[in-house]
Amino acid sequence: MCNTFPAVSQVDTGASQHRIESAAALGTLVSSTASYLTVLLSSPAHASASESLSRHHAQVLWDLADIDARTAGLLARILQPFLSIGILLMIIRIVLSWYPQIPGDKLPWSVVVKPTEPVLGPTRRVIQPVGGVDISPIIWVALLSFINEILLGPQGILNLLQRKIDIS
Repeated sequence: MCNTFPAVSQVDTGASQHRIESAAALGTLVSSTASYLTVLLSSPAHASASESLSRHHAQVLWDLADIDARTAGLLARILQPFLSIGILLMIIRIVLSWYPQIPGDKLPWSVVVKPTEPVLGPTRRVIQPVGGVDISPIIWVALLSFINEILLGPQGILNLLQRKIDIS
């Protein structure tokens, strides 16, 4: 057990294991990690502060990677529909951007425009249209596809965690 990280020791379930057994424990870990980082970053700077932060960061990542297979499966089943629907809506928004005369506030188009506009609006302010073409939905398709592949793909993090075998 790592005694230098109080946020982690609150979540420990075994004498030498760091396991996160529930969503509540994951929430506790995240909030206590944020508190620890706030205290660490607000303390006077010294030579070992960045080393301590690096060790803590590595420990938090290790603990998050050590979630049980059931939690990883639950998280995958929750994320899959959201990411798939998000990608589909953004692809439809790409096609809708070719036809600016279509009213986005009327059915059936409002079903696509209303949930995507809160994300696309700020993206448009940061990344201007290129040659009159709105590329913000293209960026979001790429981003959501990347997240989907990293988390839920055949070699994705959550799928690997689901398949891990506990040999302890």
